[in-house]
Amino acid sequence: MSNKRKQYSPQFKAKVALEAIRGEKTVAELAGQYEVHPTMINNLKGHFYLVVMMDWFSRKVLSWRISNTLEVSFCTEALQEAIALYDKPLIFNSIKAVNSPQTHLQPA
Repeated sequence: MSNKRKQYSPQFKAKVALEAIRGEKTVAELAGQYEVHPTMINNLKGHFYLVVMMDWFSRKVLSWRISNTLEVSFCTEALQEAIALYDKPLIFNSIKAVNSPQTHLQPA
């Protein structure tokens, strides 16, 4: 018998966590639906970090990512997607949240 832990994708974790945050189902119902332990769902409901690449003039969201870790990769992925879809901006501005450990994000 193997004691190897299941590995879940970030997309799966985000899907389960967002459903838990909505509160339409109990943690026990979600655990049964997604075949995960209720403790995992409670842990996923913790903190989330959102990054949005936005055109300030039109207020259009160019790309966005949500993460439950403070790894910088989800920020750079959103930035790279926005540049790939809409080209490199003439002006680049970044605003950091008060509790953000990053002082700034350099464009790729």
